[in-house]
Amino acid sequence: MTAALAAGKRPSPAVRRAAMLLVGALAVQIFAGVVNLLLLAPTWLQLVHLLLADLVWIALVLLIAAALGAPRMQAAGAAPAGPEPSLS
Repeated sequence: MTAALAAGKRPSPAVRRAAMLLVGALAVQIFAGVVNLLLLAPTWLQLVHLLLADLVWIALVLLIAAALGAPRMQAAGAAPAGPEPSLS
């Protein structure tokens, strides 16, 4: 859901790529979790499952970084936004 929202609001190739990476990592993570349950949680598969969880977090961080770096999509007929306010 986060990936679709980010890709819809900030439609750049980097955001789409990061969104697809997140969706793929989540799908593999869920598959590994199901296999983990079916095989009664062998140690090696638990480690793989934890590694995939790290990859999901990395993909989420990459998606957020790409989305924040991409220009915002404007609504049809809306006036162009001015410069963003600075935090300093």
